[in-house]
Amino acid sequence: MSKGIIWWVLVLGWLVAPAIAADEYEFDNVQRIVVVGDVHGAWPQFHELMQGVGIVDKQDQWVAGETHLVSLGDLVDRGADSRRVIEWLQQLEPQAQAAGGRVHVLLGNHELMNMSGDLRDVAEGEFVAWGGRTGHRQSFSLQGAAGAWLRNKPILLRINQSLFAHGGVSPELLPLGSIAEVNAHFAAHLSSLLEQGETLVADGVIPADTDFLYFSLPQDTPASPQVQAFAELSSATRNLVAFGGQGPLWYRGNAACHELLESTHVAQVLEQFSVDRIVVGHTPTVTRRVESRFDGQVVLADTGMLSSVYRGKPYALILEQGEVPFVLSANGEKSEVRVKGRNTAISAATPQDRLIFEKLSKRQAAKAVAAWRLSEWLGFDLVAPTAMAKAVDETSKQGVFVRSEALRSERERIDSNRQRPNYCNPWSDFDLVRVFDALTGMQQRSLVNLAYRRADWRIRLSKNQLAFKTSAKLPEYANPPILPPPAAERLRTLNAEQLSQLLGDLLKPSEIKAILTRRDQILEWPQSR
Repeated sequence: MSKGIIWWVLVLGWLVAPAIAADEYEFDNVQRIVVVGDVHGAWPQFHELMQGVGIVDKQDQWVAGETHLVSLGDLVDRGADSRRVIEWLQQLEPQAQAAGGRVHVLLGNHELMNMSGDLRDVAEGEFVAWGGRTGHRQSFSLQGAAGAWLRNKPILLRINQSLFAHGGVSPELLPLGSIAEVNAHFAAHLSSLLEQGETLVADGVIPADTDFLYFSLPQDTPASPQVQAFAELSSATRNLVAFGGQGPLWYRGNAACHELLESTHVAQVLEQFSVDRIVVGHTPTVTRRVESRFDGQVVLADTGMLSSVYRGKPYALILEQGEVPFVLSANGEKSEVRVKGRNTAISAATPQDRLIFEKLSKRQAAKAVAAWRLSEWLGFDLVAPTAMAKAVDETSKQGVFVRSEALRSERERIDSNRQRPNYCNPWSDFDLVRVFDALTGMQQRSLVNLAYRRADWRIRLSKNQLAFKTSAKLPEYANPPILPPPAAERLRTLNAEQLSQLLGDLLKPSEIKAILTRRDQILEWPQSR
């Protein structure tokens, strides 16, 4: 089957699929929303949380009135009790609607995997609960108890001024249009893929354990026209925006991309869908608490409640009309939404923070602090908080206090053969490193003084006391350079007066002038790949 025919198959499938009304996935004037991240079969924790936040009573009956409960997906895989979670939510749906509330279940990537036949993360207890591998496959088929329920669940949902997605909303998704159009696009293509795959299995043409989404023709094996057509359909489907790495089930950019690089896109999402925030799961937070980014415009709600795998606890995000979002634990304890990775100054450090003293000359210490100030002012967040200091026990020693973070150097990463993830597209925070080193005149960046926080792979640059030379020469390793447009916008705002206010107590006028000279060269770099 040609690609043109495949395209028409997908389009016709979309046109004949049941229409998904906008009012099914867009709601206004909801007084209370309770949001839960990835459950992954953690029935005891999920059940305790639902009782603790007032969704159900001791008899497991809905008592939340007109509250809307939102599950961000990934009910299944890794935990043994996903069937109990699914069947309980199925029971709660009509109870909630009868009381004027709603239960919303978004599809996660693991629901998609179970429906399409990618069972690599299914726990043995899950197979047992669904009646073995055969029973599991039947249950998650389009006509099965789980599959029939999941097949038309949305991948995007809006309630009041909040947009909900499992993984996130990428730039590539926006051209698909409205929330209803995105959901219809996904549902139609999923149904087309699964219907044809299940037909081929039933006819004995392909094996029962086939992964429909990643099906490819067996090598050196003659294939029938039906199998060839299905292989092309599978390839076309997994390359669609809704199903690929840039789709709402998989995208991690909102949660993990550098804030400066992702900020423009987040603003576009908020504008297109007329919302104030995006709420996502999929990416467990480092603290295993609900966190926010982009001044609250993105909220991360996956707290890793399946403790046996993610070592987290169950928390619910609470969104009430006219109130600041907050968090409830399973015992009803209320707390604020934490700010992800806040890079606070040394003066704001808590007694629990560990500070290390690094002996430097007065000039070196000034440059080290200047690097942190400039990184923060630009929004690059590449340098750990640093402050001028004298040694506590030997006051004659000059130096800096630096916020202590568990790091791995680039040398350690290479030696351990670790792959550092990059969730930004088309730029990466390595582009910001090149810009920053060029701006500061840092010629001695190495595999040792380029490092990453172990908790989240955030870049940390050290030995910045070697920077801020008066030479206009840029680092050789920055070529061929790429300048991300958000970084260019920040650089254009720099002027001599601002730099003097920011760094005048640390750097010489000639060093500040050299920053502006190098800045002018950087602004000539190309801004696209």
